[in-house]
Amino acid sequence: VPWAHPENWWGVLDSTDKIEVVQAPEAAPDNPDDAGGESAQPAIVLSPSAVGTLLECPRRYFLSRRAAAERPGSQSLVLGTLMHSLLEQAQLERMSALPPPAGQPGFFADLELRAVGELRRRWGELEYPVRWQSAAKLSQAEAMLRRYFAWEQRSAAAGVEIEAVERPFELTLELFGVVVALPGKIDRVEIAGGKRRVVDFKTGQPLLQAEVAASDQLGIYQLALARDTGPTAVAGAGMVFLGKQNKEGLPVEYGQAGLAVLPKRFVLPPAVLLADPPPELRRELRARAEGAEEEPQIAGPFNWVELRAMLAAVVVAQGSYPAVENAKCGRCPFRDSCPIRDEGEQLC
Repeated sequence: VPWAHPENWWGVLDSTDKIEVVQAPEAAPDNPDDAGGESAQPAIVLSPSAVGTLLECPRRYFLSRRAAAERPGSQSLVLGTLMHSLLEQAQLERMSALPPPAGQPGFFADLELRAVGELRRRWGELEYPVRWQSAAKLSQAEAMLRRYFAWEQRSAAAGVEIEAVERPFELTLELFGVVVALPGKIDRVEIAGGKRRVVDFKTGQPLLQAEVAASDQLGIYQLALARDTGPTAVAGAGMVFLGKQNKEGLPVEYGQAGLAVLPKRFVLPPAVLLADPPPELRRELRARAEGAEEEPQIAGPFNWVELRAMLAAVVVAQGSYPAVENAKCGRCPFRDSCPIRDEGEQLC
């Protein structure tokens, strides 16, 4: 029986060392040769949110982002898209308001009323299986809007101005002989005290404060904005978690310092991710290892966000996507086939 031959048994063959993947057309730049400026090196395209996932566990990144093996978008994603569209409209109205909202009593109350009405009108876009679940989720979404408008009103009263909403960018980096393109959109750019600040709204579960401070996604947003406006013009970033409120009834918000400040939780990925790092990267990793007992520092002429983004690009360029144990393994949708998990032993 040909298919009974041991060469066809699961787990007998060695793990794949290098995976060649054809990039989806919509994810690739229009002209790859232009993505790296003067360089003819085709760019590796990564979304800002993919960098952290890739460095945390390349296997999960590959299966979910490149192989598209994860389940289609959940109701939570649909809700997030709906909420972002409502917030975008509210912010655009605040930006165009004359006189400014601070001089209009009831401005934000009226905005909130109309936003809640639009939320209810469009609620049918979310198809919940039972009526009670739909009603409960709608109540939670309305609470998010109430928190947002309370936060927005305080922001206006403090003199914070909105410069841009859903600001698109295309950030290109080149280090270690690799070019990476990082396209995306910034939820909000605001100005306070003469400096710009990035704001990212979240409708899901909040992160820890230390996680926000070291967020690759926020850092890439800051870097993209700094490239356009100058490094000294960007004062930091913040994540606003609309689904959870603080003691004042406002959404929980955690901040990230400017890119000149190295986060306390900054880490380099494990060596297993980099089978054959370029010489410049090898020197950087060696410098980090030798200074492990000292204050965190970066030896190269780049900041921590650039370093992590380029590390992610190097992993993709190598074409190897190993599984790496991390705090999220228990919730990984691919743990049943993971070679480093008990559940995946049956396949190894």
